[in-house]
Amino acid sequence: MLPRRSLSPHKIARAIVKGIVRHYTSVSVMRSTLVYDGDCSFCRRLAAWLKRRMGNRRAVVPAAVALRDRPDLSTLTRHAVVYIDDEGVVRSGTAAVYCLLAEAGGSHWAWPLYRTNALFRGVSEAGYRCVAFSRPFLSRLADLFFGPPGL
Repeated sequence: MLPRRSLSPHKIARAIVKGIVRHYTSVSVMRSTLVYDGDCSFCRRLAAWLKRRMGNRRAVVPAAVALRDRPDLSTLTRHAVVYIDDEGVVRSGTAAVYCLLAEAGGSHWAWPLYRTNALFRGVSEAGYRCVAFSRPFLSRLADLFFGPPGL
């Protein structure tokens, strides 16, 4: 393992986005990072929206870039968005979205409700699966109405 360098989280996020950080495998390199399917225009559009909403507080990177540093995420990124929080906890799918939105300053109510209410969690998971299953259709629909995604 390479020696850890003293980099600020902002510099690390910028390096990840640019694809420069390739040789580090420690979880600290990928903290506060949202990983999405870069081949899906629907996912790119939502990632661009999240990036605008969060500013530079979180890194938003396509799976192809993130998998260079964290190949262990490959099974998770195939089917859902992945979020690695400030403590290095990896969440995927609905949990990732709610946790990220809560940490980014929006939807503070959804994350605690998701963690404590089984009915809300079940409905949220079902909704996420429906959207994930419909991504090709939603991508074409979004491209038709809004043009190609910006990210």
